[in-house]
Amino acid sequence: MDFRLRALHPYLHLLQSGPKLESEIVFEAEARYGWRERRARDHFTSLHQLRDADDQPVIAESQKGHRKRLELVGVPVHVEREAP
Repeated sequence: MDFRLRALHPYLHLLQSGPKLESEIVFEAEARYGWRERRARDHFTSLHQLRDADDQPVIAESQKGHRKRLELVGVPVHVEREAP
């Protein structure tokens, strides 16, 4: 049987356990992937672009004091890329 592995965003598993501050995610990205802060923060843009089956955002952003808090509020779907 053939199958295709479709990777989702590297931060999704961090948000499955509950809301996290951006700074916590950046810290985890350095510990898990060896990414420095700038590279880790570059991934937030693509995280906010994730959508569910109804084309609704799956990440909610709120403020906790002066810091951003991210929460997983939906189930993301994989978007197929068109072949060139």
